[in-house]
Amino acid sequence: MTNLRSLFAVAAALAIGALLGGGGLVQAKLGTGDEAIGGTPDIASVGAPRAEAPRVVGQCITNRTAYRTQTNQVSSTSGLFVFVLMANTHLPVTHAAGCLIVDFSAEMSAGTADTNMIIRASISGTGLQVAEPPFAAVGRPVAANVYEMRSMRFVFPSVPAGTHTVRIEWSRGSGAGPGEVRNRTLTVQYR
Repeated sequence: MTNLRSLFAVAAALAIGALLGGGGLVQAKLGTGDEAIGGTPDIASVGAPRAEAPRVVGQCITNRTAYRTQTNQVSSTSGLFVFVLMANTHLPVTHAAGCLIVDFSAEMSAGTADTNMIIRASISGTGLQVAEPPFAAVGRPVAANVYEMRSMRFVFPSVPAGTHTVRIEWSRGSGAGPGEVRNRTLTVQYR
């Protein structure tokens, strides 16, 4: 009977959330005793609690957007974790002090199926500053020389006012083959 009541309570919470929230995600706490940061309930997992990485929470108010698209194919044979500038994938912006949001999407491939490329966003004009997260693995291709769409959002929490160049850098994370990229877009949201 208790399980039936719990299911009814979750179903009722979802129904009320749908009526009040208009299609937003409703989160239900299922009584595991886990507390979320800031008092926001988490969707509980079944089983023993698991260790979670620290959460980074912030706000970034932007009012301008700049972008650059590129269609030429470029490759990199950089060493493992040796970041180099991705050709034609940078963008100068002049902004007020504050945060920047960087979105990158591209068709990426690798010369061998065991090659894994990693990317990061950096900004020049402030010394070299690297965005959060500091890098992202784009994943191995399903097969060598097969292009797949990859994307990532990076955040610079605090950048001084001025003109800076936002750029995408990449490196080999594993394998021996070159990384390749073609159709790509770099978008920067700033103040």
